[in-house]
Amino acid sequence: MAVAYSYSVQDMGDGTIRLSLQWLDGSTEIVSGVTHVKGDMAAAEAYARVFAEDLRRNFAERFPPEPSPMPEGGVML
Repeated sequence: MAVAYSYSVQDMGDGTIRLSLQWLDGSTEIVSGVTHVKGDMAAAEAYARVFAEDLRRNFAERFPPEPSPMPEGGVML
C-alpha cells in the first residue's frame, strides 16, 4: 500500500481550527502532528497539504525510500 496522509479538523470556538494529520504506510503510522490554524474550516483544509509536506520533509528518515526509477533504454541484467 502507498504512503498517504489523512487529516481531521475541529473548530475550537475561538477563531482557530485544530488540524490533526497522520502519515500512514498502510495501517502503520509513520508520523503525526497537530497544529492550529486561524480562520475557518476552509483555511485549515487548504493548509493541510502544506502541513503534510512539512511533516514529511522534517521527518524524512521515517519514510520508506522511494523506489529507484527504471533505466531508460539499454539492456537489463
